[in-house]
Amino acid sequence: MNTITDSPALADRRITLEHLRAFVAVAETGGFQSAGQEIFRTQSAVTQSLRKLEEYLNCQLLKRRQGHLMGLTEEGLRLLPEVRGILGRLDSVLGIIQRPELKGHIALGIPDSFNTTQIQGAVARCAAMNKGLKIQVTTGFSSFLADKLDRGGLDVVILQRHCNYVSPYRPSYEHVLMEERLCWVSGGRDDFKSMEELPLITFSEGCTSYRPAMLESLAAVNRPYYLSFVSGSYESVRSAIISGFGIGVLPEKEIDDRYVILTDKDGLPELPAVSVVLQSKSESPVIRQFCDLLKSLPDFNKNHKN
Repeated sequence: MNTITDSPALADRRITLEHLRAFVAVAETGGFQSAGQEIFRTQSAVTQSLRKLEEYLNCQLLKRRQGHLMGLTEEGLRLLPEVRGILGRLDSVLGIIQRPELKGHIALGIPDSFNTTQIQGAVARCAAMNKGLKIQVTTGFSSFLADKLDRGGLDVVILQRHCNYVSPYRPSYEHVLMEERLCWVSGGRDDFKSMEELPLITFSEGCTSYRPAMLESLAAVNRPYYLSFVSGSYESVRSAIISGFGIGVLPEKEIDDRYVILTDKDGLPELPAVSVVLQSKSESPVIRQFCDLLKSLPDFNKNHKN
């Protein structure tokens, strides 16, 4: 069989949402019967949907042995996150359409200490589907945004903080959007374990996520370090890691083959998780509806599987 990239793939009009939902359900539940229960279809209907999808894509998505499902093939693993994204965006659009249109002005703060492309895209889609809504976006470190929210300068903020962080602010509304697993990374396989002091690449003071997570973890095991590169820019930090300035910390989902993941074998301690949190102090129905809309988006929903 050909690979997915050799076929017309998801552009094939014969492929339906039924096929895609059946594929995700089988991948997540591990069986046809359980998948049928998940999407309210019979086992035979799920089996038929998967066979049709494989036929249209001209590749095998599932590993089968003597009638038993053994997991996903390489093509299936490649396809799964893309299909999840398609279904997630569709569910998000339908959810927005079913809600009353939002109108008014909302001052939103989003952190710039990590990849904001995902957040910006979701906020832009929200604004595009609510023509009467004017969103004013401010970026900055989470500590700056939290302070601005506390003083009334922002209506809603999305903050990033590690799990041990205790906020001095008490918002009236808070929702954890998602959690990120952090990893130590470098641009090459140096012998960091034998170094007297670790060269650290990190964010400027004011960061409440990656910087305190790495510094507190090293302090807990009395590991000496020095700051070899400090920046307020997410992209500058990433570039410095790749260029070889030292060791940095990134969320697992942002790591590609340009980075080397470091572990306890390299003399590095375990890192705490980082939470992305939605906060507001406003009791306005429009603000609360906007928060509900944001947390329903697949980009932010902590239960959404990327």
